[in-house]
Amino acid sequence: MAEYYHDTDLQRLPEMGKESPDLMHRFLEYYDECLKENSLSKREKALIGLGVSHVVQCPYCIDSFTKLCREAGLSRPEMTEAVHVGAAVSAGATISHGLQMIQILDREEDDSGDRESSAPEPSGGAPE
Repeated sequence: MAEYYHDTDLQRLPEMGKESPDLMHRFLEYYDECLKENSLSKREKALIGLGVSHVVQCPYCIDSFTKLCREAGLSRPEMTEAVHVGAAVSAGATISHGLQMIQILDREEDDSGDRESSAPEPSGGAPE
């Protein structure tokens, strides 16, 4: 099976502007402006970008932000922790969206009058 992602692909990014140069130009201006040091340092932005890159699973972003983190002097443990923070936020979002499922089931059960008995409290897990 052929590989989908190649290191050299990022060099082709300008091709995305051939058909819509104005949109690409505005995107690049926005992107560059967001990464400039402002209220957050370049170091902080590099870590945020690295964590988000992993959450959205963009190999190109992971490559770029890994390099930015190294240029900003970040260590492997700091970068790894940023990836774990992103993973924890993503996992938390998944779990909290489980409430949508519970609400749907509750409405269905209320409508049918067939409410299941309360499940026992789970053991273990994070402290309250």
